[in-house]
Amino acid sequence: MVKNVERENIWKMQGVKFQGSACFCENNNPSSMQQVYQCIECCHAPLTQVQASMTRELEKVLDCMVGYTMHCNNEAKESMDAGCEELQVNQQLGQLNEQVCT
Repeated sequence: MVKNVERENIWKMQGVKFQGSACFCENNNPSSMQQVYQCIECCHAPLTQVQASMTRELEKVLDCMVGYTMHCNNEAKESMDAGCEELQVNQQLGQLNEQVCT
């Protein structure tokens, strides 16, 4: 999923950024390296914002997965402590997965 998002969106934005940087620099004919860097930074800002947004969203997903994993581990431990057999615990975990994944 992440690779698809990167391939379909981020790579295209990077291409646009580099093309925009080159075009901007050609049209404004920068006279110094600092002006060239400013052109590149100006075109790079939207991509940086998207990457930061993607990172935040992925962190949220990972936090949810960690919480879910802890919940499942606690459910399994409680079931095993209560004397349930491993097969029954696995079935319960399967039901939890179905609830979360649907």
